[in-house]
Amino acid sequence: MVSLVLVAMLTRPVKKMPMIKKGSAMYRKISAHVILVFSILLWCPFVAVAEDSLEEIRALVNAQERQLNELKSRLAQLESAAAGSVAEPVAVGVNSPDSNPASAAMAWAGASPQFSKPESESRFRFRGKFQTELMTTSSDVETTDYGRASEIRRVRLGAQGAFSPSLDYVAELDFSGDKIGYEDIFIRYRMSDHTAIRLGHHEASVSLDDETSDSNHSFLERSLHNSLSLGRSVGLGFETQGERWSLNAGLFGQSQLDTEVGESEGWKAAARLMWTPLHSSNHTWHLGAASYYVSLGEEDYRVSARPESHQLAALFDTGEHAANDVKYVGLEAAFQHHSLLFQAEFGEQTVDYTQLDESRFVTGYAQAAWLISGEQRNYERSHGKFGGVVPATSWGEGGQGAVELALRSSYMDLVSGDISGGKGATLSVGLNWYPKSFLRLSANWVHFDIDNSLEVLPQGYAAHKGDAFAIRSQVTW
Repeated sequence: MVSLVLVAMLTRPVKKMPMIKKGSAMYRKISAHVILVFSILLWCPFVAVAEDSLEEIRALVNAQERQLNELKSRLAQLESAAAGSVAEPVAVGVNSPDSNPASAAMAWAGASPQFSKPESESRFRFRGKFQTELMTTSSDVETTDYGRASEIRRVRLGAQGAFSPSLDYVAELDFSGDKIGYEDIFIRYRMSDHTAIRLGHHEASVSLDDETSDSNHSFLERSLHNSLSLGRSVGLGFETQGERWSLNAGLFGQSQLDTEVGESEGWKAAARLMWTPLHSSNHTWHLGAASYYVSLGEEDYRVSARPESHQLAALFDTGEHAANDVKYVGLEAAFQHHSLLFQAEFGEQTVDYTQLDESRFVTGYAQAAWLISGEQRNYERSHGKFGGVVPATSWGEGGQGAVELALRSSYMDLVSGDISGGKGATLSVGLNWYPKSFLRLSANWVHFDIDNSLEVLPQGYAAHKGDAFAIRSQVTW
């Protein structure tokens, strides 16, 4: 445009102009216009170059932001999968390059959308799982058939998140039974990076087997040892940890499943102390000891267990009897070496019956799991447990997923004093395939051999021996 103006000025007819004196007002005015024109001619190329450079820089920044958001989203997926459905709140949420920083951001971690507000550091995510199962059996006891069945093993829906960095929550319900069941429903206040208290309906931590999420076990069901655990109830929990140790303790009321109107409720106190003498990227030593005391109030006490297959009958069963209190002590150990994980536990429970002799019940198990595809479970030191399996390469994305082989032997003795609730062992073999971090297909074979099951006489026999084979599909988010 400036060039056209100059050409027009140069080609127009030239008229005779009067002489302009140097220093006059007209002279100064013309000089100012000439300087302005030359300034425009000089700066135009630089302005164009600057605009081009600014566009290039803006495009580069946007590309870098997109890559960073992709990496953050992938990291959130890995962290969520490594933690499993557990149930601990996970910090997630990624702002897109064009989003309003003051608005909530969403990111996908595994199969669940997750939301966050960076300015308040609050976050929210849906959580849940469903498991479907088929089971068949064979019997070594003449005329005894342990059945064949299919079931929806678990359907759980809930949410977890945080109001601030120091206050988080979990709320989850179980829809798989005839009644809606309560799972984790609590709020937790983090007093520091190493100490927290939680209030609500949650687990009393008394064993490694029980603390590990049922989504992350190497087998379809927990060991016989788990029948001595306290399960979930309303209470106040306390957790803290040092450099190589951690402590979980709590005071709880009666289980919601046992609550009766007009009945005096009992109470429970539990503590679990864990020591980690070695914890590195490839090796973990875990040792622990646990104890609890239960004052029963007006309720009866019963110990029962299915032989590590949920659709079998409770072939171990003490029956219900009035009791004053229950005491328990247990020991646990685990060692992880790369993709190999070994763990074992032993526990003894003492029951002070009101009208029967005092009884001592003993349980224990030992197991080994090998991730054939080379992955390694993460270890959460604050709760002394191992997390889920995250495939190194996911199926359908250039990989085949993760494969795990597991072996376990369990033992239970419920024959003591006036009680004959069964004495025996199980041997279980498990095979798991994890196509993706939130998908799992499993197969278990369980052999059981039990005698002295006289208290309830399930199916009319005091001795039971047979095999169960089950397959399960699982999705978690």
